[in-house]
Amino acid sequence: MVTLNTYPMKVNDWTAAAMNMVKALLLVAGLFLYGCEKKTNGPDDGPDGGPSGAAKGLFISFKTPGWSEKIDCSHLSFQPNSCSPPPNNSVYYVTATSASTKMSFQISYPVDSSAVAELVADQRFPLRFNACDDSEAMQDAISFMVVVPQSKGATNRWMPVPETNEESYATLKSVTYVKSDKYYAYYRITGSYTQLSALADANRDRISDDDKVISGDFQLMVLTDRAP
Repeated sequence: MVTLNTYPMKVNDWTAAAMNMVKALLLVAGLFLYGCEKKTNGPDDGPDGGPSGAAKGLFISFKTPGWSEKIDCSHLSFQPNSCSPPPNNSVYYVTATSASTKMSFQISYPVDSSAVAELVADQRFPLRFNACDDSEAMQDAISFMVVVPQSKGATNRWMPVPETNEESYATLKSVTYVKSDKYYAYYRITGSYTQLSALADANRDRISDDDKVISGDFQLMVLTDRAP
């Protein structure tokens, strides 16, 4: 079982507004998600009760100045969070932490199935720290971010710089419809990302002005509301 964390990043020279945006985006409560790790008791059942073959090949990778990993996410539960109560919600997000690497990620995307199906491949989407409050822009976009330890087992972490910048974006490679159940349509999203990141300590205080770019690839399953 994954421990979901809150990241009110206290990077010293960031503005209060930026820190509030980070809080709003990464505050998660009441979710139960499996981590991006293989389990030893065989494959999970899919939403239809059968083996979740649709989850094969799901992963996240990252490369920092100090280390890199590719994490198996085939057993991650992708039950989405709503940004606001229905029927007004238009943005979903999924967040989880890898048990072995302590890398955390979050992906945000449109609630509507047709909007996800029409996302444009090979397009860059900027990292939006406050995707939940930017619902209009998120109707035809995704946002992706990570928090990664400086090295394996380290308490210092690379955290996304909150200001919009040219080095923080996700590039969508493909969107593939997989299946539907009673409530959701399932899409496999494949892409890459780069993220300008600041080094922060265990207290979330910035400890270096030498920001670095974290990069990687991902293939994840997202659940969207079925068209009526």
